[in-house]
Amino acid sequence: MSSIDFKALFERSPNAYMVLDRDLRYVATNPAYLSLVAARLEDLLGTFIFDAFPHDPDDPDNASARLLRESFERVLATGQPDVLALIVYRVPFRTPNGVELRERYWSATNTPICDADGRVTHILQHAVDVTEVQALQRRLEAAKAIAQ
Repeated sequence: MSSIDFKALFERSPNAYMVLDRDLRYVATNPAYLSLVAARLEDLLGTFIFDAFPHDPDDPDNASARLLRESFERVLATGQPDVLALIVYRVPFRTPNGVELRERYWSATNTPICDADGRVTHILQHAVDVTEVQALQRRLEAAKAIAQ
């Protein structure tokens, strides 16, 4: 039986993944993730996630960043995966006119990566951009409301 090349699997996956250390600094991303957030790996490595993507620094509550931070904190505290079924988060988005900052809808699973002693050393995030699904759902709800 041949062994699986997990680095190649990570790199080639069409699913967006990133890895943070305990200080919530980027240690790895795959190309699918970089494409979703219109970023370059060299600009993210070692960067605190909320410096790279603050969501809305002009909003004093910044609820989306708070929800994301709380999810990471739960993973670090419990050693269990945490799911954000739906979160709105503003990120750079590649358009035909260039890169624009846009609010996108995300579903994210934050999974602990543990050392041999069971201590969480990193967090693996699988992020799915569900913006188009949300837009379709809103149009369907509007059509239903008109039909009634």
